[in-house]
Amino acid sequence: MSEHFADRLMRLVEEKESRLIVGLDPDPTRFPWDFLEGCGLSGVDGKKLVLEQDGFAVAGEAVAIFNGIIIEAVAPFVVGVKPQIAYYERLGPAGLFALQMTIYKAVEMGLVVILDAKRGDIGATSRAYSRAYFGSPEKPAPLAVDAVTLNPYMGEDVLKPFLEATPAGLRGVFILVRTSNPLAGQVQEMELSVGGLFYEHIARLVDDWGRDYVGERGYSVVGAVVGATEPDAVRRVRELIPRGILLLPGFGAQGAGGEEVVSAFHKGGLGAVVNSARGIIYAYEKDRGEIGESAAKAAERARNEINDALKVSGKI
Repeated sequence: MSEHFADRLMRLVEEKESRLIVGLDPDPTRFPWDFLEGCGLSGVDGKKLVLEQDGFAVAGEAVAIFNGIIIEAVAPFVVGVKPQIAYYERLGPAGLFALQMTIYKAVEMGLVVILDAKRGDIGATSRAYSRAYFGSPEKPAPLAVDAVTLNPYMGEDVLKPFLEATPAGLRGVFILVRTSNPLAGQVQEMELSVGGLFYEHIARLVDDWGRDYVGERGYSVVGAVVGATEPDAVRRVRELIPRGILLLPGFGAQGAGGEEVVSAFHKGGLGAVVNSARGIIYAYEKDRGEIGESAAKAAERARNEINDALKVSGKI
């Protein structure tokens, strides 16, 4: 694929009339018993998967099957998926294999894959991370994804290896700017001696870092992560990063709704994508339905809520 990352993502937004990303944060101990039994998985203790007793290989297999069901179900309503790597690493090799299978399935369904890894190292270590997720012009990546989240604490050196890994902006990065966790303000809203808040300083850096990587649609492959639960910060970051795509976690189960994310978008409903995880992948817990059917309904509702809010605001 040779399309600029930001161009591709915004094209999918227009084609699918969706701004929704589904977070794939699977906890196999929450999977329903009939699902585990229906998969023909052995070694399951009682009516619930117990990792320490039943083994990580069983859990990894369950995750791969579960994610496959979710991806097929939500594909008509979303533009991408965002696996959080910790949920796979905790299962060891079986979990990483499940992640690989998840990536393959999402690619097969034509979805963008954003790996939520929050890497933030430099030098040879950062190059090793970039080769794991982006590969190089000569060698494929074992866990090839379209974009990855990065922590900017160590400065621009963190993202340089990722931007240099592939030519022509084929992959993207999303830099943590203002996150949705309750205590983020302890660091991110500190007032600087030069004026302004710490997260505003990071936002200005992100805009500068992405300046040379803008595609035909006017967006850079360097985007920003901004928690949807912080609507004031969403508005401010949009002002400071006009050409970066904003990735908004915190929608749904964490409390944010359509009204909270509207300010992240430009005219045409472009410039941002919204992530929802638990409210979609575990929707079956609330409505007692089938895993895939419940996820599809929840994804459709989330997509429509975002679009309806954008229509009310006059942005689409």
